[in-house]
Amino acid sequence: MPLLLPLLVPALVEFEELLAALDAQGPETTLAFTMPNADTAGRALAARLERFVECHAKARLFRALGSRLYLNLLRQADAIIGNSSSGLLEAPSFGTPTVDIGERQQGRPRAESVISCRAERRAIAAAIAAARQRPKAPVANPYGAGDAARRIVETLRAIGDFRALLKDLEKNQAAARKKERPTMRRRLEQAGFPKATPKSFWMICGTVAALAASAAIVTHQKPVVILLAVFVVGLGLPRWMLSFLTARRKKKFTENFATAIDVIVRSVKSGLPTNEALRIVAREAPDPVGSEFRSLVESMKVGVTMEQGLKRMMESMPTTEVGFFTIVMTIQGKSGGNLSEALGNLAFVLRDRKRLQGKIRAMSSEAKASAMIIGSLPVVVGGLVYLTTPAYIMKLFTERAGNVMIAVCVFWMSCGIMVMRKMINFKH
Repeated sequence: MPLLLPLLVPALVEFEELLAALDAQGPETTLAFTMPNADTAGRALAARLERFVECHAKARLFRALGSRLYLNLLRQADAIIGNSSSGLLEAPSFGTPTVDIGERQQGRPRAESVISCRAERRAIAAAIAAARQRPKAPVANPYGAGDAARRIVETLRAIGDFRALLKDLEKNQAAARKKERPTMRRRLEQAGFPKATPKSFWMICGTVAALAASAAIVTHQKPVVILLAVFVVGLGLPRWMLSFLTARRKKKFTENFATAIDVIVRSVKSGLPTNEALRIVAREAPDPVGSEFRSLVESMKVGVTMEQGLKRMMESMPTTEVGFFTIVMTIQGKSGGNLSEALGNLAFVLRDRKRLQGKIRAMSSEAKASAMIIGSLPVVVGGLVYLTTPAYIMKLFTERAGNVMIAVCVFWMSCGIMVMRKMINFKH
C-alpha cells in the first residue's frame, strides 16, 4: 500500500495544484500530511487541508510529530512531495524519493532521488508516478552523511596547534585588508554618498583649498603657512570629514543591525520566505540598515545571487557584524539548516558584543579623561601664557634654542600620547 508524505511551505497556488494531483492517486494510496506553519497563510491552508482529509478515508493529518516520529515517517514513506527543504536535506539519507514542486528550492544542491517539477497538477502527477516507480535505495546526500561532528573533531586533531593557526589566519586577513584599500568611490559609498563621484569630491577639495589659500593670503601669511593651510584644509579636512561620516554611519548601522536580524528571524518563523523577510527589513528598518538591505534586495531582483549581494553589502558596510551575517546566510544557502535559529544566535552574539563594548567604555572612561587632560595641558598652558605675557613665550619661536626645545617637547608629548592611547584602547 503506497504511503505518500506531502510537505508544503504555505503557497496557495502550489497547494491547490498538489491537492488536485493527490486526489488523482486513487483510493489505495495513504496520505500523511503535516500541519503548515501557524501564520496567516498557514492557517488558511490548514483549514483547506482539514477539509481535504475529511473527504479521503486514507488521508491523515498530523499536527505535531516530533523529530523521532517524523524521521521514522520519512523512512517508511514511498515518496516525499512538496516544496519543503526536508525533501532535499533529510529524505536522501533514507533513500526516499522526493518530488520537489515549484521554484522555492531552485539552485540548491540535490541528490539523485530528487525529482523537480512545475507547480501544475499534471506535472506533479507525472513526477509522483516516476517517484513511485523508483526503488528505495541509499543515495549520496550532498549535505553529508550525518557524521559532521566526527569529521570536525578529526580535522581539529590533525591541525595540531589550533591557536597558532588562528593567529596566522588573523595576520593573513590583516595583511589582505591593508592591501585591499578601498577606492575613493567605495569610501564615498561607505560614508553614505552612493551617488557621489570621486571627481566631485576632488572638486570640493580644490574649492576648500582655494578658500584656505585666499584666507591666508588676505591675512598676509608667510608662503610656508599658505602651503600648510592648502595641504591641511584642502586634503586633510575633507578626508577627515569622510572618515568621520563613515565611522558615524557604521556606528548607527551596528546599533540597529541586531533588531533587523530579529525581524528576519520572526518573519522566517512565521513562514515567510527569506527574500520576503529581507524586503520587510529594507522597507521598515531605519537608515543605514534599511538602505543597505534595499540595495541587497534590488540587486537580487536583477539576478544577483544572495552570496554576491552579501559580498557587495560587506564592501559597502565593512563591519564585523555584517561579516558574521554574510557567513551565516552563505552557509545556510549552501548547506541548509534552521535559518531562524542560526540568525537568532547571531543576534544574541551581536547584543553581547555591544554590551561588552559598553562595559569596556565605562571601565576606560576615567583613563581616557585623564589622558585627554594630560595631553591638552601643555597646549592650554602655552596658550594662556601667550595671552598674558606674549614676550615671555615668543622666545621659544624666535630663538634657535627655543625651536629645539619645542621640537623635543612635541616629540616626547607625542610618544606619551601614543603610549596612553595604547593603554586605554582594548581589543574586544
